[in-house]
Amino acid sequence: ALDAAIFGPIPTDQHGQATAATAAALKNDIGIHGVAFDAQVLAVDYYSDVNNTDSVQGKYLVHTSDPFTYLTSRGARIVNTSYGYESGSGVGIPSSVTELYETTSPAVAAENGALLVASAGNGSRSQPSQSNLDIITELQGAGVLDSGDNYIGTGAGAFIIAGAVNSLGQIANFSDRAGAGPTKNLYMVAPGVNLTLPWNGSLQSVSGTSFSAPLISGAAAIVMQRWPNLSAREVAAILLDSADDLGTPGVDSVFGHGLLDLQAALQPLGTTSFAVGGTSTGAGTVSVTNSGMFLATAFGDAPALKAALTNAMIFDAFGRNFQID
Repeated sequence: ALDAAIFGPIPTDQHGQATAATAAALKNDIGIHGVAFDAQVLAVDYYSDVNNTDSVQGKYLVHTSDPFTYLTSRGARIVNTSYGYESGSGVGIPSSVTELYETTSPAVAAENGALLVASAGNGSRSQPSQSNLDIITELQGAGVLDSGDNYIGTGAGAFIIAGAVNSLGQIANFSDRAGAGPTKNLYMVAPGVNLTLPWNGSLQSVSGTSFSAPLISGAAAIVMQRWPNLSAREVAAILLDSADDLGTPGVDSVFGHGLLDLQAALQPLGTTSFAVGGTSTGAGTVSVTNSGMFLATAFGDAPALKAALTNAMIFDAFGRNFQID
């Protein structure tokens, strides 16, 4: 199992517990279990000066916490942020205040090579929340994302924005949509309406993009567990490319890439190939589609060879290994 980091407002809050449970609650025949029920959760109180640095900005002594580097430096490869903000949602600073406390952007997690999964927001807007837009801007500046509309950059880290759908596959009335430009290329949806989760000491029905995000994070943990050599960028591409297309065909402004499909994500994607040796260029790969085998009559029925070929190994476009007959 792989480490994952689950963020809620505060460690004792029901929202944080429900978010963590969605991704990784134990499968112990009690209550619910999470998508990646074998995953490890690293919980951090990110208001408590984690990796703190101090600076003087005007009249203020500013304490900046960096919980994201704390997480990634301890092995977390997936960071789920089920919170955010909109433009203009800040508050004024009283004149008597001389010290400020802040945290670094969640973008730091992706800059450090992790997969960052963030909730889109619950404002019924045509695009994800301002916090997601700010993360994209920072990741483009850091080279983690392309400066254009593409969702894949050159680094190891990656970013996915999670919207919510109901049980009929319709966009939830509260969910922020995929929008245009780079946001829709980073956006996918997962169930987020009337989910049964632990809340205030019991199981209750809850809704929100906060709970769509950890469904995607849990799926990412399963893919990473199966193929630990994959980078966060490759895992993001697998989840986005294997999503079930909803709405307008292709990547659209409502559903983005579409609905999370973990079963499809665990199947070969792209061109499949055999690893071979003895070719004109030495060792390499041969497309499964274009391959074949012809045996001379001296081989007869070749029962041993036939049996061996019922359990051959192939590789998909991401270099993931699969068994094939």
